[in-house]
Amino acid sequence: MLKGQVFANQLFENQMFALFIDTFANGTNGVSNNYKNGMAVTYSGSNVTIDSGAILIQGRLLEEDTSTTISAGADNMYCKLIIEIDLDKTNTTTEFNQGAYKIIKGANAYPALTQTNIVKNNAGVYQYELARFRNPSSGITDFQDMRTFIDFEDIYEEIRQHIQDIDDGSLWVLKSGTASLSGAVTGSATYDNSSNLSITTTIPTNTQTFTFTETNGTATMTLYRNGNVVQANWSVTINQGKTGIQTFPTITMPDWAKVSRTSVDGAILVAGARMLPSSLSGSAGVVNTTADGGFSILKLVNGTYRTTFNILTSENETSTSSKTYSGTSTYVVN
Repeated sequence: MLKGQVFANQLFENQMFALFIDTFANGTNGVSNNYKNGMAVTYSGSNVTIDSGAILIQGRLLEEDTSTTISAGADNMYCKLIIEIDLDKTNTTTEFNQGAYKIIKGANAYPALTQTNIVKNNAGVYQYELARFRNPSSGITDFQDMRTFIDFEDIYEEIRQHIQDIDDGSLWVLKSGTASLSGAVTGSATYDNSSNLSITTTIPTNTQTFTFTETNGTATMTLYRNGNVVQANWSVTINQGKTGIQTFPTITMPDWAKVSRTSVDGAILVAGARMLPSSLSGSAGVVNTTADGGFSILKLVNGTYRTTFNILTSENETSTSSKTYSGTSTYVVN
């Protein structure tokens, strides 16, 4: 039979209300700390007294409207003062039989509580501990207040604060772990959500020098990486009596200096176009010498990288001494 809950002319039954309250309170049990005297527990001689207040146990509200005093006896036992909810009993319009104060006892240790899931089952016994103590003939000793507290105003405030934090973005935090950066800069930091994350970055730097020798002269090239920019500093010396030099050595380029391109139909593709030097200087045996220089990086189909120097000179007369040219070119690693 399908029953309507929170429908017109239908009853909102106690078990459904208990489910709603227990869900809202996230299964928390406790005394209301802002209602009457908070069910404060005191003792005198062999008696314990529960003052006025209200308590939420498994989604069910109970109230102590005045105060209640219970005798603990004098049998020198380990005692727990509890509120017991027993849904296997039946209430009447005049008698509340499903809830009661009790003192449960153990001879050698404090007894365990019975705590069945009365929300899910809507049946069974659930015991909530208010206090524990010993009860020798001289009166109660070793008293411990075991109450927990719940504050509905704090629940509403926490909900309001969470909504505000979502709106202003302050609720969003990283999970615990390690964050790292790579690429143009590197850096890492460990975070645990307890404070703001700060990463100190480092620009990766790499250097490698290549030297080439041939009949017309010698050349050196130093690759230097700063972030994702590679700078090539090169120098070429043309031997005496020579008018130009052009070298095509095949080398293995370091991974950090490679640029990414694809090959088409097995052709040799220029991975970095020929780059004229941003600066060029030279010394020659004649004053009217001109020069054009630079380098390019070629990627073969089989993955081999080749760097090419191009230093071309044009002179009006024969060189009478060796000539040195140097330059700087840059490119960006993709």
